[in-house]
Amino acid sequence: GWMDRATAGGAPPAWLLDRAGILLRLGRRDAALALARGLAGPGDPARLAAVGDLFMATRAWEDAVAAYRAAVDLRPDHAAVWNNLGGALRELGRLPEAAAAYRHAVAGDPARYEAWANLAATLGRLAATADALEAWDRAAALRPGEAAPARAITGLLQAAGRADEALAASERW
Repeated sequence: GWMDRATAGGAPPAWLLDRAGILLRLGRRDAALALARGLAGPGDPARLAAVGDLFMATRAWEDAVAAYRAAVDLRPDHAAVWNNLGGALRELGRLPEAAAAYRHAVAGDPARYEAWANLAATLGRLAATADALEAWDRAAALRPGEAAPARAITGLLQAAGRADEALAASERW
């Protein structure tokens, strides 16, 4: 079909990724997935990350995990891809693996609010309250006045039976 002609003719991967995105927006999920799977081979970490993003958009979580893992294997310092890998793993319910991916993300970019917030939320789901509170504190420090960390911190403290601390935390925000 057209994909074989395009790839045999040397169509640039960026063009093919754009086409897959258009197919997805047109509701042609299966065609978008087929194209993305054809682009998910070894090679360029940026292309693999973009393919992972396309898989995330189509809710093809296992494919997203594979693409993101391949990308971080080639470029282990890419905090955004570690963060996205954590998201795909979280969607699959693989919370300990998701937390590990988020830890890589914050180690690679300690100023990445989204990675701290994702790590904190995942640790909260794992009932690692102390670690979750610490991660929410880090997220809150990166975005003073942001409501999500404040709500999460007070919620975690209340769930842990620490109502006085929850009240004090709510007054700080």
